[in-house]
Amino acid sequence: MSTSPPHRRTALLVAGMHRSGTSALGGVLAALGAQPPKSLMPPTKDNPRGYWESSALMQFHNDVLASAGSTWHDWSRFNPDWLDSDVAADYEAALPRIIEQEFGDARLFMVKDPRICRLLPLWLRVLGEMDVAVKVLLPIRHPLEVVRSLEARDAFVSSRSTLIWLRHVLDAERDSRGLDRGVIQYAEVLKDWRTQMRKVSHDIHLHWPKWSADIEVEIDQYLSAGLRHHSQGESAASQPQLAEWAKRCFDALSRLSRDGGDLQAMATLDAVRADFEQSSEIFATVARETELRAAREHRAREREAAEASRKLAAVEAQVEAVAAAADQKQRQHDAETAALSSSLADAERTCSALESELDALRGELTSRDQRVEEMQVELDVREQRLQEVASELDEARRAAEEAISAKNMELAERSGEIAALTRLLVLKEHAIEQAELERRALTLGIDKHKARIRTLEKQVAEARKQAAATQHSLTTVQGQLAAEQAALQQATEELARLRASASWRMTAPLRKIGGATRRTPRDNGTDGDLALVRGTELFDVAWYLASNPDVAAAGIDPAEHYLRHGAYEGRDPSPRFASRHYLDTYPDVAAVGMNPLVHYLRHGRAEGRTTAAAAPR
Repeated sequence: MSTSPPHRRTALLVAGMHRSGTSALGGVLAALGAQPPKSLMPPTKDNPRGYWESSALMQFHNDVLASAGSTWHDWSRFNPDWLDSDVAADYEAALPRIIEQEFGDARLFMVKDPRICRLLPLWLRVLGEMDVAVKVLLPIRHPLEVVRSLEARDAFVSSRSTLIWLRHVLDAERDSRGLDRGVIQYAEVLKDWRTQMRKVSHDIHLHWPKWSADIEVEIDQYLSAGLRHHSQGESAASQPQLAEWAKRCFDALSRLSRDGGDLQAMATLDAVRADFEQSSEIFATVARETELRAAREHRAREREAAEASRKLAAVEAQVEAVAAAADQKQRQHDAETAALSSSLADAERTCSALESELDALRGELTSRDQRVEEMQVELDVREQRLQEVASELDEARRAAEEAISAKNMELAERSGEIAALTRLLVLKEHAIEQAELERRALTLGIDKHKARIRTLEKQVAEARKQAAATQHSLTTVQGQLAAEQAALQQATEELARLRASASWRMTAPLRKIGGATRRTPRDNGTDGDLALVRGTELFDVAWYLASNPDVAAAGIDPAEHYLRHGAYEGRDPSPRFASRHYLDTYPDVAAVGMNPLVHYLRHGRAEGRTTAAAAPR
């Protein structure tokens, strides 16, 4: 066997004689991962588990055989000149379309049809043009079993079936030589399919895509002894020469199934083929006339048998019709008698039921009279209770009105208290605002206290809304506010101690210079300056908030904070501009008290003044 070069796709051609186990092999190949055709032939009584054949390819093969003057059951040689004829070109062009239609782009697909045995050269030529690798499987079955199967299915005489078997296996073996092929005995597949399929995999140089415990169970259930309906027996061939050819051919094929390179087996097949071809040319016409005459006689006997069956069926139908009519009359009489008896029994049961129902109604009427009297007494009791409940409700309503009036008075008193507390809260808020203005000049620690005071202001505002619900919450918030004020007082005292320190006195000249040029937050900046700062790339909002967490915590607009306070506190708007450096470098800007970034944007850049990077934080 030769090893085929790599191809994108591979075709498994199952070239086996009719009734030789090709369908069983097709089911095994499909389970192991070979793609079957899309238009599968439906199962029949002769093959209830399916054929695994393409309906489209079967019709195509029949058309090819007919174009060459042959049929599927023809045992004479296929016209050797057909493949080079103009007619063959049309079929060569049509076959690739059918292959694509049936198998799509499957990498490994299976083509199974006994007619391939006689048309293998056509398939090899087309698949070669399509660059599809070809692997050929030759399933063989003992010719006597095939003869018996064809006799049962098609009523072929044994000699004709033997000739058909010889033609198929000899042509398939000859045309597949030199290819990757495996010869498989049907009986061995049924006995031990695992060993056979592993041997085939080795012979045709192909790895099965699917093989697992589940697949093995599936194939075991698919294959059974029930697939083999005809075992070997005595020779069914009427001519000794045919029986001898079939025996020698089957023995040689059996040897090839064990050793695909057995040259002696191939020589035996060549010798049988030569004798078979020579005899076919001499006796083919005579044998064909005999076959046609036997076929006509067989059809005539079938027509006679069909006519006799039709007449017998007509007589049986008449007998059945008469019997059915008699049965119908008897059933009708029986039904009328049963209906009358049933009607009489129904009438008696109806009378008895009506009498029972009348007695029950009388008893029920007496019971209902007693129940009415009881309900009247119960109604009187409930009316009396209703009057008592109404009196209780009136008394409860009066008590509720008095309680509501008292609550309203208490609410009015509390409203006055809340108003007084609110005025006191306004005064305290005003004091907090004044204290906040003073704290803005303090260090970072005092700014944190300012943020905390703002938070408490929000809590106080929330507490004011909830004052109607609870006075205790307001008192708590006031206590927290007092604590913050104490913290503010402590910070103020710390600032006073700082100012009394030696370091504060040493830096007094510097503060005097810086203080002389500052403006108060309320006097510095306009809406135009604010828009200018917000719109320049030299002011980085995210960087400013990250570098000054006290501003972020207080929730102050970063641009407004820098414009009014940050620049004079030595804070920088971005890593690209140093506020203190600009004021120190240009004393005229510090003298007029102008924001350094605003001066640079409005005048300094046009005047060629320089900036410096902000100091790392």
